[in-house]
Amino acid sequence: MDIRLDNTEVKWDHDNYYGRTGKRLKFYVRRPVSGSFFSHAIKDARGGGPPKHQLLKEDVMKSLVEEFLGKKRFAVVGSFRNETKYAYRILRDLASKGYEVYPVNPNTDKVDGMVCYKSILDIPFEVDVADIVTPPHVTIEILRECLQKGIGMVWLQPGAESEEAIRFCREKNIKCLHSICVMTESIGKGQT
Repeated sequence: MDIRLDNTEVKWDHDNYYGRTGKRLKFYVRRPVSGSFFSHAIKDARGGGPPKHQLLKEDVMKSLVEEFLGKKRFAVVGSFRNETKYAYRILRDLASKGYEVYPVNPNTDKVDGMVCYKSILDIPFEVDVADIVTPPHVTIEILRECLQKGIGMVWLQPGAESEEAIRFCREKNIKCLHSICVMTESIGKGQT
């Protein structure tokens, strides 16, 4: 099956990917004549095509990543039960690169000696970016808190995003990165 989005041909090969639905799928991107193309591989397919919220143009994505990583203060929302949890790993990775980080989890008091806030709204400092590592049904509530706090940039880690969350960000003019990992994108970058 071939689909055309924004002058880009997207081809699904239903024999080469294991999706949540049990089907094997693979995502291919072909560079169109205009030079613009989607570069993000889709990891799940729900009935015949990529979820539109998971497609970002490469040039737009790269620009947003640079803008987000140029900020100083990150709230990391997720589970910090142990060092294998992605929120914990992201928190430590950002801190090691010189970012100010604020862990957020309603069930945790401290993470690596840092105060862990029960809610985004409890952070007594200005926050530039909220990095969200929660299930999609929790993500939308976190986004509402970000809106209340005036946080204009959110990074939804893979698995935290949903079409509802992306639509919410778009409607409320919150800049949103999704479907890519901050640890991967911040390699070789950090605050000085």
